[in-house]
Amino acid sequence: MRYSYSNLQKTFNLNSHRNSEIKHSISDQDLLTHLDFFITCAKDYQQIASQLINELARHLDIIINSKSPMLSFGFLKNCADTPAYTRMGDWEFQVHGFHCSFKHLITGQCIRASLVNGLDYGTLEPLFFIEFIKSTPEYKPLVIEFNDAYTDGVKILNKLLEHGIK
Repeated sequence: MRYSYSNLQKTFNLNSHRNSEIKHSISDQDLLTHLDFFITCAKDYQQIASQLINELARHLDIIINSKSPMLSFGFLKNCADTPAYTRMGDWEFQVHGFHCSFKHLITGQCIRASLVNGLDYGTLEPLFFIEFIKSTPEYKPLVIEFNDAYTDGVKILNKLLEHGIK
């Protein structure tokens, strides 16, 4: 049987999600309007990530390798006797990939600290940054809706770079 676009539409119901899956990223105008907000979020992210990693090092009684923090925290990765998430005060944490994820048990705030950029734990990545913004109680109600977290995150981070925020 030959498949035409019409047959594929019927077979796989291609039209059913066509309009519902279209996600529009934030506009350039919205970016400029809320630029000060995003700058504040970026600075908060960097400060909180550093604070949490340093607190975790004290909690675990380890010295952070300044050139490669991953070497200091790597023992938490893929350990059979280490639970997926471990508690530290009101936070739970998990080392995975090249990051350490933190989630506040009361507020739900999420942040992922980079462990591969020296002592710069607050390296901003598109999805992680949007997740942080959306989960931070102090930012609610949000000044803008994020429809496509990755694309919105990339646009925001590019704009921040243009303004000297790394």
